Formats: sequence, C-alpha cells, structure tokens
Amino acid sequence: LRLPTTLVFDHPTPAALATYLRDQLHVEEASSDAPILAELDRLKATLRPALADDGAPQQIAARLRELLELCEEASGRDSAAPADDVDLEGATDEELFALFDELE
Repeated sequence: LRLPTTLVFDHPTPAALATYLRDQLHVEEASSDAPILAELDRLKATLRPALADDGAPQQIAARLRELLELCEEASGRDSAAPADDVDLEGATDEELFALFDELE
C-alpha cells in the first residue's frame, strides 16, 4: 500500500490514522461458509458443459434439490411446497392468504 506523504498531517490523531489505514487495507474476514461458496462457484463453472449430456440435467437437478432441501431444513424453512407449484390464477382468497402466511 502506497501511503501519501502528508499522512500524519491529514490524520492528526492515532485513532484517525488507524481508521484511515483500516479502510485502505480493508481485509475481509473469512467466513465459515467461504469454502462452500467457493466450491459452488467452481460447480457453476463446470455445470454448463455437463448439462449437454442427455440424462445429466435430470440427475443434476435432483441432486441439487436434495442439497437445497438440506439447506432449507437447516434454516427452518419448509421445502415441501415450493411456491412455483401454486396456481395463483385459480386460487381462492383463503388459499392466497395461506400462501402469504407460509412466506413469513
């Protein structure tokens, strides 16, 4: 990091200087999910070529649904009734209100 020559004059207190340096050096803390997110990025990059195989999209989608259900169980969400399967055009008022209650 290249520091300006007027650094001590621009930031007259140690606290101001520390704040400036912290902002300039901004190091992100590694979270516990960083390795998993990196692996998902790698998977995303390799997914498109794999989908060219005839039977692969269904098998891959099934496996991804399993992983999604695992994540939803851990976060306390109910994955049994995805919102995509709901017929909103023919739904009654009660069904719509129940759907909104499930989203909370």
